[in-house]
Amino acid sequence: MDIYELIKNDHRRLLDVLDSIEATPEANAEQRKRLFSYFRTELMVHAKPEEEIFYGELRRSDLGRHLVQEAMDEHHTLERLVMDIQTSSAKDDDWIGKLRTLRQVLETHMQKEESEYFTLGKQLFQAQDAEDIADRMLAEKGRYGMENPVAVVGKKIKEVLG
Repeated sequence: MDIYELIKNDHRRLLDVLDSIEATPEANAEQRKRLFSYFRTELMVHAKPEEEIFYGELRRSDLGRHLVQEAMDEHHTLERLVMDIQTSSAKDDDWIGKLRTLRQVLETHMQKEESEYFTLGKQLFQAQDAEDIADRMLAEKGRYGMENPVAVVGKKIKEVLG
């Protein structure tokens, strides 16, 4: 697996968790909060290694430094949105609206990453480099408690849902 496939898999997994949250009835606020807490963990397990490893490699070029600064700004925006939702009551009328705003910002970031950032990466990295970066990112994810993140997610969502 190369870095592009790994990141795309992470993106799809994060969107799947958001789908689960949005599909949870409003009356089940506790389940929404549990799922959101899980989403927050998944986002952190994705973002921190991505920043350290993938973005670290992209910074080696002039264009990469500019793109990485944009990406980091977007990550900070996402962190603020996540904290706002985390500290809000899932029973509040605007909670799902905040979640949808988060989703919109996240999807925009993902689209930019999968187009501009991947294009730059493919210019900078040979195929083996892209696989090595993915291996390093997976190892870093293991430090955050996700030994095999691709295999774990479906099971974890089911556990969270009860």
